[in-house]
Amino acid sequence: MKLVKRIIIIIVAVILVAFLWGLYTNSLGNVLKSLSLGEGNDKLVFGMNYAGFIPIGKAVIENKGIQKYKGKDVYYIKAEAKLAEILNRFYNVKVQAESFIDKNKKYPLEFNYASQFYGEVKEAKRSFYNQVNHTMTRNGETRMILPNTQDPLSTIYHLMRQDFEVGKTFDLNINTSQKNYRFYAEVLKKKEFEIKNKTYHLYLVKGSVRRRDNSYRHSSAFSIWFMDKPQKVPVLMKTFTNAGLIEGKLLSAN
Repeated sequence: MKLVKRIIIIIVAVILVAFLWGLYTNSLGNVLKSLSLGEGNDKLVFGMNYAGFIPIGKAVIENKGIQKYKGKDVYYIKAEAKLAEILNRFYNVKVQAESFIDKNKKYPLEFNYASQFYGEVKEAKRSFYNQVNHTMTRNGETRMILPNTQDPLSTIYHLMRQDFEVGKTFDLNINTSQKNYRFYAEVLKKKEFEIKNKTYHLYLVKGSVRRRDNSYRHSSAFSIWFMDKPQKVPVLMKTFTNAGLIEGKLLSAN
Protein backbone atom coordinates (compact mmCIF):
# COMPACT_ATOMS: atom_id res chain seq x y z
CA MET A 1 0.00 0.00 0.00
CA LYS A 2 2.87 2.39 0.81
CA LEU A 3 4.36 1.78 -2.64
CA VAL A 4 1.01 2.49 -4.29
CA LYS A 5 0.62 5.73 -2.33
CA ARG A 6 4.14 6.82 -3.31
CA ILE A 7 3.38 6.14 -6.97
CA ILE A 8 0.15 8.12 -6.75
CA ILE A 9 1.94 11.03 -5.06
CA ILE A 10 4.65 11.00 -7.74
CA ILE A 11 2.07 10.97 -10.54
CA VAL A 12 0.13 13.85 -8.96
CA ALA A 13 3.37 15.79 -8.46
CA VAL A 14 4.41 15.28 -12.08
CA ILE A 15 0.99 16.41 -13.33
CA LEU A 16 1.10 19.47 -11.04
CA VAL A 17 4.60 20.43 -12.21
CA ALA A 18 3.55 19.97 -15.86
CA PHE A 19 0.46 22.09 -15.26
CA LEU A 20 2.42 24.91 -13.60
CA TRP A 21 5.07 24.75 -16.33
CA GLY A 22 2.30 25.00 -18.92
CA LEU A 23 0.89 28.08 -17.21
CA TYR A 24 4.34 29.67 -17.30
CA THR A 25 5.34 28.81 -20.87
CA ASN A 26 1.89 29.59 -22.28
CA SER A 27 1.55 32.97 -20.56
CA LEU A 28 1.17 35.92 -22.91
CA GLY A 29 4.59 37.34 -22.02
CA ASN A 30 6.46 34.11 -22.71
CA VAL A 31 4.55 33.47 -25.93
CA LEU A 32 5.55 36.92 -27.20
CA LYS A 33 9.19 36.55 -26.11
CA SER A 34 9.57 33.27 -28.00
CA LEU A 35 7.64 34.45 -31.06
CA SER A 36 9.40 34.47 -34.44
CA LEU A 37 8.22 37.53 -36.37
CA GLY A 38 8.78 38.04 -40.09
CA GLU A 39 7.72 40.88 -42.35
CA GLY A 40 4.29 39.57 -43.25
CA ASN A 41 1.27 37.72 -41.83
CA ASP A 42 0.64 35.32 -44.71
CA LYS A 43 1.72 32.21 -42.81
CA LEU A 44 0.83 31.70 -39.15
CA VAL A 45 2.12 28.64 -37.26
CA PHE A 46 0.51 27.69 -33.94
CA GLY A 47 1.47 25.22 -31.24
CA MET A 48 -1.65 23.50 -29.90
CA ASN A 49 -2.15 22.32 -26.32
CA TYR A 50 -4.87 20.52 -24.44
CA ALA A 51 -5.79 21.67 -20.93
CA GLY A 52 -3.09 24.33 -21.17
CA PHE A 53 -0.07 22.03 -20.72
CA ILE A 54 -0.38 18.92 -22.90
CA PRO A 55 1.14 19.44 -26.39
CA ILE A 56 -1.13 17.90 -29.02
CA GLY A 57 0.14 19.25 -32.33
CA LYS A 58 0.60 22.19 -34.69
CA ALA A 59 -1.71 24.18 -36.92
CA VAL A 60 -0.81 26.35 -39.91
CA ILE A 61 -3.01 29.03 -41.46
CA GLU A 62 -1.88 30.50 -44.78
CA ASN A 63 -3.15 33.34 -46.92
CA LYS A 64 -2.38 32.17 -50.46
CA GLY A 65 -3.25 35.56 -51.91
CA ILE A 66 -5.77 36.63 -54.54
CA GLN A 67 -6.94 33.96 -56.99
CA LYS A 68 -9.68 33.58 -59.56
CA TYR A 69 -12.79 31.69 -58.47
CA LYS A 70 -15.66 31.34 -60.97
CA GLY A 71 -14.68 34.66 -62.55
CA LYS A 72 -14.33 36.51 -59.23
CA ASP A 73 -11.27 37.65 -57.32
CA VAL A 74 -11.06 35.80 -54.00
CA TYR A 75 -8.66 35.44 -51.11
CA TYR A 76 -7.65 31.81 -50.79
CA ILE A 77 -7.11 30.85 -47.12
CA LYS A 78 -5.80 27.39 -46.28
CA ALA A 79 -5.31 25.66 -42.92
CA GLU A 80 -3.81 22.36 -41.83
CA ALA A 81 -3.49 20.73 -38.42
CA LYS A 82 -1.40 17.71 -37.46
CA LEU A 83 -0.91 15.80 -34.23
CA ALA A 84 2.35 16.03 -32.32
CA GLU A 85 4.93 13.50 -33.50
CA ILE A 86 4.60 11.26 -30.45
CA LEU A 87 0.80 11.12 -30.85
CA ASN A 88 1.06 10.72 -34.60
CA ARG A 89 2.76 7.37 -34.09
CA PHE A 90 -0.47 6.03 -32.62
CA TYR A 91 -3.06 8.20 -34.38
CA ASN A 92 -1.95 9.40 -37.81
CA VAL A 93 -4.52 12.17 -38.17
CA LYS A 94 -4.49 15.30 -40.33
CA VAL A 95 -7.18 17.95 -40.76
CA GLN A 96 -7.33 20.38 -43.68
CA ALA A 97 -9.63 23.31 -44.46
CA GLU A 98 -9.81 26.01 -47.11
CA SER A 99 -11.91 29.09 -47.70
CA PHE A 100 -12.51 31.17 -50.82
CA ILE A 101 -13.41 34.70 -49.69
CA ASP A 102 -14.88 37.28 -52.04
CA LYS A 103 -12.27 40.05 -52.35
CA ASN A 104 -14.83 42.86 -52.44
CA LYS A 105 -17.66 41.55 -50.26
CA LYS A 106 -15.40 39.87 -47.68
CA TYR A 107 -17.66 36.85 -47.26
CA PRO A 108 -16.91 33.22 -48.23
CA LEU A 109 -18.11 31.63 -51.45
CA GLU A 110 -16.86 28.14 -50.64
CA PHE A 111 -15.53 26.32 -47.57
CA ASN A 112 -13.99 22.85 -47.65
CA TYR A 113 -13.06 20.57 -44.76
CA ALA A 114 -11.42 17.14 -44.76
CA SER A 115 -9.96 14.85 -42.11
CA GLN A 116 -7.52 12.05 -42.88
CA PHE A 117 -6.70 8.96 -40.83
CA TYR A 118 -3.51 7.14 -41.90
CA GLY A 119 -3.67 8.92 -45.26
CA GLU A 120 -7.27 7.91 -45.94
CA VAL A 121 -9.98 10.60 -46.07
CA LYS A 122 -12.53 9.79 -43.37
CA GLU A 123 -14.67 12.91 -43.63
CA ALA A 124 -14.98 15.51 -46.38
CA LYS A 125 -17.39 18.43 -46.55
CA ARG A 126 -17.79 21.04 -49.27
CA SER A 127 -19.99 24.05 -48.58
CA PHE A 128 -21.01 26.50 -51.33
CA TYR A 129 -22.49 29.83 -50.30
CA ASN A 130 -25.00 31.85 -52.31
CA GLN A 131 -24.80 35.00 -50.24
CA VAL A 132 -27.31 36.83 -52.47
CA ASN A 133 -30.08 34.25 -52.03
CA HIS A 134 -29.00 33.37 -48.47
CA THR A 135 -28.50 29.67 -49.13
CA MET A 136 -25.70 27.20 -48.53
CA THR A 137 -25.30 23.88 -50.35
CA ARG A 138 -23.27 21.15 -48.69
CA ASN A 139 -22.86 17.69 -50.18
CA GLY A 140 -25.93 18.24 -52.37
CA GLU A 141 -28.21 19.54 -49.61
CA THR A 142 -29.33 23.20 -49.62
CA ARG A 143 -30.17 25.13 -46.46
CA MET A 144 -31.07 28.72 -45.61
CA ILE A 145 -28.37 30.91 -44.08
CA LEU A 146 -28.29 34.40 -42.62
CA PRO A 147 -26.88 37.48 -44.40
CA ASN A 148 -23.08 37.69 -44.68
CA THR A 149 -22.55 34.21 -43.27
CA GLN A 150 -18.93 33.34 -42.51
CA ASP A 151 -16.96 30.13 -42.05
CA PRO A 152 -14.27 29.56 -39.36
CA LEU A 153 -11.35 30.66 -41.57
CA SER A 154 -13.11 33.71 -43.01
CA THR A 155 -14.05 34.74 -39.46
CA ILE A 156 -10.37 34.82 -38.46
CA TYR A 157 -9.53 36.66 -41.68
CA HIS A 158 -12.31 39.18 -40.94
CA LEU A 159 -11.06 39.91 -37.42
CA MET A 160 -7.45 40.30 -38.57
CA ARG A 161 -8.50 43.20 -40.78
CA GLN A 162 -10.51 45.15 -38.23
CA ASP A 163 -9.64 48.27 -36.26
CA PHE A 164 -9.75 47.45 -32.55
CA GLU A 165 -10.66 49.64 -29.61
CA VAL A 166 -11.78 48.70 -26.12
CA GLY A 167 -15.53 48.21 -26.06
CA LYS A 168 -15.90 47.38 -29.75
CA THR A 169 -18.07 44.32 -30.45
CA PHE A 170 -18.37 41.85 -33.31
CA ASP A 171 -21.58 39.99 -34.14
CA LEU A 172 -21.13 37.53 -37.02
CA ASN A 173 -23.09 34.67 -38.55
CA ILE A 174 -21.31 31.33 -39.03
CA ASN A 175 -22.55 28.22 -40.80
CA THR A 176 -20.69 25.25 -42.27
CA SER A 177 -23.28 22.59 -41.43
CA GLN A 178 -26.97 22.44 -40.59
CA LYS A 179 -27.40 25.24 -38.07
CA ASN A 180 -26.77 28.98 -38.01
CA TYR A 181 -24.35 30.02 -35.28
CA ARG A 182 -23.70 33.40 -33.69
CA PHE A 183 -20.13 34.54 -33.18
CA TYR A 184 -20.18 37.34 -30.64
CA ALA A 185 -17.05 38.97 -29.24
CA GLU A 186 -15.93 42.14 -27.48
CA VAL A 187 -12.57 43.88 -27.19
CA LEU A 188 -12.00 44.02 -23.42
CA LYS A 189 -8.44 45.19 -22.92
CA LYS A 190 -5.49 46.89 -24.60
CA LYS A 191 -1.87 46.73 -23.54
CA GLU A 192 1.63 47.31 -24.92
CA PHE A 193 4.50 44.87 -25.17
CA GLU A 194 8.06 45.40 -26.35
CA ILE A 195 9.72 42.84 -28.64
CA LYS A 196 13.29 43.49 -29.78
CA ASN A 197 13.06 47.20 -28.93
CA LYS A 198 9.81 47.60 -30.86
CA THR A 199 6.51 48.32 -29.13
CA TYR A 200 3.40 46.42 -30.19
CA HIS A 201 -0.23 46.98 -29.21
CA LEU A 202 -2.15 43.95 -27.97
CA TYR A 203 -5.90 43.52 -27.59
CA LEU A 204 -7.84 40.95 -25.59
CA VAL A 205 -11.00 39.73 -27.31
CA LYS A 206 -13.47 37.47 -25.52
CA GLY A 207 -16.67 35.95 -26.76
CA SER A 208 -18.72 32.87 -27.55
CA VAL A 209 -20.07 30.79 -30.42
CA ARG A 210 -23.65 29.59 -29.98
CA ARG A 211 -26.54 28.52 -32.11
CA ARG A 212 -28.90 31.28 -33.22
CA ASP A 213 -31.87 29.28 -31.93
CA ASN A 214 -30.43 29.78 -28.40
CA SER A 215 -29.64 26.10 -27.94
CA TYR A 216 -26.54 25.50 -25.82
CA ARG A 217 -25.59 22.37 -27.76
CA HIS A 218 -22.17 22.65 -29.39
CA SER A 219 -21.55 26.05 -27.81
CA SER A 220 -18.10 27.27 -26.83
CA ALA A 221 -16.40 30.28 -25.25
CA PHE A 222 -13.07 31.74 -26.28
CA SER A 223 -10.48 34.39 -25.59
CA ILE A 224 -7.92 35.68 -28.10
CA TRP A 225 -4.99 38.05 -27.72
CA PHE A 226 -4.41 39.93 -30.97
CA MET A 227 -1.26 41.90 -31.83
CA ASP A 228 -0.96 44.78 -34.28
CA LYS A 229 1.61 43.85 -36.92
CA PRO A 230 0.07 46.18 -38.31
CA GLN A 231 -2.77 43.85 -39.24
CA LYS A 232 -4.19 41.99 -36.28
CA VAL A 233 -2.48 38.66 -35.61
CA PRO A 234 -3.86 36.14 -33.05
CA VAL A 235 -0.98 35.28 -30.71
CA LEU A 236 -2.73 33.36 -27.93
CA MET A 237 -6.09 31.64 -28.36
CA LYS A 238 -8.08 29.72 -25.76
CA THR A 239 -11.25 27.84 -26.59
CA PHE A 240 -13.41 26.36 -23.84
CA THR A 241 -15.46 23.45 -25.17
CA ASN A 242 -17.35 20.49 -23.72
CA ALA A 243 -14.20 18.45 -24.36
CA GLY A 244 -12.02 20.80 -22.32
CA LEU A 245 -9.62 23.68 -22.91
CA ILE A 246 -7.89 23.88 -26.30
CA GLU A 247 -5.09 26.44 -26.50
CA GLY A 248 -3.16 27.73 -29.49
CA LYS A 249 -0.05 29.89 -29.16
CA LEU A 250 1.53 31.58 -32.14
CA LEU A 251 5.03 30.28 -32.88
CA SER A 252 5.81 32.29 -36.00
CA ALA A 253 4.26 34.84 -38.35
CA ASN A 254 5.76 35.43 -41.79
